[in-house]
Amino acid sequence: METNTLSVFVFRELSKALALPDALRRHTLELHAPHLLNRLTLYVRSVKDVADFYCRHFGYTALPAAGGLIELKAPDAGCDLLLHPLAKGRKAGQTLVKLVFQVEDVETAKSGFAVHGLDFGPIHQGNGYQFANAKDPAGNAISISNRIFQAS
Repeated sequence: METNTLSVFVFRELSKALALPDALRRHTLELHAPHLLNRLTLYVRSVKDVADFYCRHFGYTALPAAGGLIELKAPDAGCDLLLHPLAKGRKAGQTLVKLVFQVEDVETAKSGFAVHGLDFGPIHQGNGYQFANAKDPAGNAISISNRIFQAS
């Protein structure tokens, strides 16, 4: 059982044992429920080109949505992306966001992406980790990094 699920289960059982009223129990659970980041919205000129990019290189699945949007479902438990047509007057890539994709070995991943036409810049050394940067077709910054795999 995952930690969040376990903590909710323990709270429910404890609140029953303490005979907390149902309304109080529900209210407390709502206040303490985890709020997880599950989607990023990218405003782009060509939703199709950007969708193709993330599907090809990062394994996303594209789902067309109303209004010219495309939802990109992440493989496994990753963060979903919502591609939104860029409004007139907005400059592509002007929002300061970087999408970071975790890899165990930056050099190997960089070589693998290059085979498929995605070229990352030089490998940088962080504080105990490595990363390399690139841009998607809309000019948004992306990075591959092994930071999550490094010992704290």
